[in-house]
Amino acid sequence: MTTMNPGRSLADLAWLGPVVTRQVSAENPDGARGGGALAVPDPGDPDLPHSIHAVDLGRGYKVRPFISLAAGESRTIADIRGAGVVTNFFITSNVADLRDLWLTVRWDGSEEESISVDLASFFCLGGPGQSHSVSSIPISVGPVRGCSSSWSMPFSRGARFDLANRGSSAAGVIAYKVTYEEREEADVPPLRFHAMTRTGTPTEPSFEFDLVRADGCGIVVGTSINWRARQPRWWGEGEIKVYLGEDEQPTLVDTGTEDYFGGAWGFGRDTTFLSNGPLGERAYSGLYAGAPFLQSNEGYEREIVLYRWHVNDPIGYQEGIRMAVQVMGIGADSRYELRTDELTATGYWYAPALAEDA
Repeated sequence: MTTMNPGRSLADLAWLGPVVTRQVSAENPDGARGGGALAVPDPGDPDLPHSIHAVDLGRGYKVRPFISLAAGESRTIADIRGAGVVTNFFITSNVADLRDLWLTVRWDGSEEESISVDLASFFCLGGPGQSHSVSSIPISVGPVRGCSSSWSMPFSRGARFDLANRGSSAAGVIAYKVTYEEREEADVPPLRFHAMTRTGTPTEPSFEFDLVRADGCGIVVGTSINWRARQPRWWGEGEIKVYLGEDEQPTLVDTGTEDYFGGAWGFGRDTTFLSNGPLGERAYSGLYAGAPFLQSNEGYEREIVLYRWHVNDPIGYQEGIRMAVQVMGIGADSRYELRTDELTATGYWYAPALAEDA
């Protein structure tokens, strides 16, 4: 089957050509044609604990809608063979902290992880109790913690999704769907989707924290940060900097943290234009940038969630890239102060398939 170059705008949908769609989920673990909803209710089976609700109805009535993961357990949730492109990945869980669930993805039989992220960071969420929504183009989160990714993820010889519970409590309910289109290998584009989560504090003396580090060539398509401010006062004065290759000085320098994430004037805390209006940081969620969560307990440790998608303005590189944020705010004397806030950041980029796996 040969397909045309697929579009995803409303105007392009009719040009998709012949497409075969598959979906891997708890109800159809291998995505086989006609292979869904085959489980028979058996509450005594540890793999079918939720089938108790369907015992009076039998097969075909939501017998295996979820899986569970004990503390410390990991399992492969999708092992796809052949060529294709993942068009949507959905997941949710009743685990208290989505940071405890760690997703790794490998393309084309490679042992190297192209995606290694905690679910909260990947989907622009934060710690326990955060159930805000996200309404952006590639990532959406609906009430409550319904996490959906529309990043295009092509592969030529296979895709493997593994999920691990790194927390101390069981995840009793995990609902997931990996939706993909089958393709001819010749029709698969050359780039592979990558995402990596990093947690830590800024590196001295620069007080920069890396958002993306990648070798070779590719394009950066987004960043997200769960920012835990440890000091009072304004936290977001630092610039976003992009270093190309082995350069010691950046080539791209943004004007400030809130500016990079689509806001301005401290997300509303600056009085320059608000002398007669409401003062205070305001959350928002846009198509390509947002700050969907801004915890208000200033003066104490608090969390801020931010995202920026470079869909219309990808950052291309040819000899490697380092993209970082300088962790800096405004001190009590109104001068810049370097901060030791803790950040969990995920970078998103596309890079060519590994030579040995291409």
